[in-house]
Amino acid sequence: MRSTHVAVRVTESRGRHIVCRAAIATGKVIDRIPVIVVPEEEIALLRRTTLFNYVFEWDPQERYKRTKDLVQCDPRYGQGVALGLISLCNHSETPNSDYEFDYANNIIVWRALRDIAPCEEVTLHYRVPIWFEMLDEPAAAPQEALA
Repeated sequence: MRSTHVAVRVTESRGRHIVCRAAIATGKVIDRIPVIVVPEEEIALLRRTTLFNYVFEWDPQERYKRTKDLVQCDPRYGQGVALGLISLCNHSETPNSDYEFDYANNIIVWRALRDIAPCEEVTLHYRVPIWFEMLDEPAAAPQEALA
C-alpha cells in the first residue's frame, strides 16, 4: 500500500530521501508498514547484503532496551525488513518522526514527532551507532509542490 502522506525525492544534496506530500500534525500516523521477519538462521547471510543497511531490529522481548548496546543488524536479535518508505528515511540526531513495533501484527507504526511541513524531509533516529558518514542535517523545507 502506498502512503498518501509521504513521497520519495532525489536531490543532489540529500540523495534519495522521504518528504511530506502535505502537512503532517504531531502524533499523526504517517504509515503502518508491514514487516518480513528474517528467520534467525538467515541473519548471518543478511549481514553480507546491501539490505543489511535497511533492516530494523525485530526483538519482541525488546532486550536491546535493557542492554543499550545495539548495533546495526545485531546478531543477538531478530531482524525485520520493512516493506514501506520508512526504509528510505535518512537518520537525524533531531528527527521529526519515530516508530514503534507492533510485534503481534508484524507492523511498524510510523508517527510524526512534531508538525512536519509540506516538502520537508521526514527523518528518523536509527537507534543504533551510525555505521556510515553522515550528511549535513536537512535544511528547511523548500517551498515547491510535490507531484
